Amino acid sequence: MKAEFVSVALDRITGGLQRVSTAIRYVSIVFLLGMALLTVVDAIGRYLIRSPLVGAAEMVGLEQLFVISFAIVYTWVLKGHITIDIVCSKFPQKVQALLDGITRLVTVGLLAYVVLQMVNTSFRFKAMGQHTGVAEIPLWPFALIASIGFALLGIVILVDFLNQVWGSRGRGERWLRALPAVIVLVLLGVLTVCFGQLPQIGPVATGIVGLLLLLFLFTVGMPVAYSLALIGFLGMSYLRGAEPAAASIGAEPFRVITSYGWCAVSLFVLMGYMAFAAGFGRNIYYTAYTWLGSLPGGLAMATVGGCAGFAAVSGSTTATSVAIGAVGYPEMKRYKYAPSLSTGAIASGGTLGILIPPSISMIVYGELTGESIGALFIAGILPGILLAVMFMVMIYFRALFSPQLAARGPRTSFVEKVVSLKGSWAMLLLFFTIIGGIYGGVFTPTEAGGIGAAVALVIGLIQKGFTRKGFIEGIQDAVRLLGMIFLILVGAGFFIRFLALSRLPMEIAGLASGLPWPPLAILLIVLVVWLILGCFMPSLPMLVLTIPIFYPLVLQLGYDPIWFGIILVLMNEMALLTPPVGMNLYATAGVAKDIPLGTICWGVFPFLMVMSVCVVILIAFPQISLFLPAMMR
Repeated sequence: MKAEFVSVALDRITGGLQRVSTAIRYVSIVFLLGMALLTVVDAIGRYLIRSPLVGAAEMVGLEQLFVISFAIVYTWVLKGHITIDIVCSKFPQKVQALLDGITRLVTVGLLAYVVLQMVNTSFRFKAMGQHTGVAEIPLWPFALIASIGFALLGIVILVDFLNQVWGSRGRGERWLRALPAVIVLVLLGVLTVCFGQLPQIGPVATGIVGLLLLLFLFTVGMPVAYSLALIGFLGMSYLRGAEPAAASIGAEPFRVITSYGWCAVSLFVLMGYMAFAAGFGRNIYYTAYTWLGSLPGGLAMATVGGCAGFAAVSGSTTATSVAIGAVGYPEMKRYKYAPSLSTGAIASGGTLGILIPPSISMIVYGELTGESIGALFIAGILPGILLAVMFMVMIYFRALFSPQLAARGPRTSFVEKVVSLKGSWAMLLLFFTIIGGIYGGVFTPTEAGGIGAAVALVIGLIQKGFTRKGFIEGIQDAVRLLGMIFLILVGAGFFIRFLALSRLPMEIAGLASGLPWPPLAILLIVLVVWLILGCFMPSLPMLVLTIPIFYPLVLQLGYDPIWFGIILVLMNEMALLTPPVGMNLYATAGVAKDIPLGTICWGVFPFLMVMSVCVVILIAFPQISLFLPAMMR
């Protein structure tokens, strides 16, 4: 009877949480669209009637708080948070269950503490009368709303764990899965009693230990965002004391999810999924197909060209691969292209989504380093075009000398080629609106994202490219992606503060600059480290983990930080293609469901070689990246 009562109670709680998740998903959607609308209204008011909205930037940031506070719950329900499970997935099933239980309970404990400190931050805001600088909006209610979102996330994770434990068959298995609770309680007790009695080591050594512990948590399958947050908090507590660390952990989530700079990520993600839902990918591919399809390897070249075009309005590698692959793969299959070539072109072409602006990776780099996002966008144009052309040249010569890889597509007349250009006008208009506005100083990158999303919506309505289902699913996918991105950014905020306190990045920079080696040799070591990390870590965690360490080193070596940002993004592209965790490999596998993942991995290998050559060219000729940004000054 007791077991039946608990099962029924858990079922009802789970059902209730699923209904809550559905409701808050729509809250996130409404406020995400509201961010774009408010940005557009402010821009129109400023430039057309000389009357901008008072405190528009602050209100957009507060709207983002609603989006992210609830998106993180929706993302967890869809299992969208990143976990590096390469090692733990090889363990026996019972060990995996044990590790999963431990990491979930540690996550719940961490979230409970974060929520407590966020509530304290809200009360502190109220007591101090803190408000936004221009519109004078009180901050404490919004800090409290953010804490509710994180509390819901903790409840959902806890209920998932209880369902896992109670749903186990057999008493022994049930006790096995309940064991993590005992282990975590013991560990918390030990930390509480002995934290101040830990052996004292220097800040730099603490930073090294923190990095090793972080890698350990990744290994045992703890989600990346919570691993970063936990090590960051423990490291800050050790170096500065528990009270300053508690204050930091309470304020950091609010700071990140209301940051106007980070709003650019939300708005560009929205714009990319708007363009995806409106069918921009189909139109761009058709244009490239008409011009290039009859050449040797023409359909694969058209796929790369379509990816390059869609990248100019997306910023998301996954959206680019899916949008172009969904229309390109059936054509290449119909003309009996080698599966390795067709899937390699889709996966590799999709990576152009983070090099050709707008780029989410460039926004992350700019926000974490303080470099100009607009300059990074402009700097990525020529390298992006160069890489796309190099991909196409490689495909052309492979197909020319090995015709069995790729049959030629149908020939088209010049008139047909010219007529096909009408399918690219939407992409060109959107691209030049964004880049032209940033380059001309008309609006900021964040405003560009909001205006771009609005323009994509209007074009999609004019072209009747939206379906009701596709529109809703596109924005839902944007919300899910933002929940994953921002939870990692919050965790990274804790970890970066810890690294700064440890002075590890500065010590590494000083040590490297003192070596009797040329700067180029040290740079090559950094690139090799990135290449190795890319085999085992998703691209976003790799960015937030390595930027605080390598950025000071690059400045110490005298390299241009904008140029380095482009090199970093290129290496990030390679990480998306390197097994076993290359995200674009799996996105392509979702498009080409009949192709084994091993075939896709072999297919991207020639493209990885081309990308390596492109990196060498950009190192040898940095002006390829720096020419256009120099013209902005």
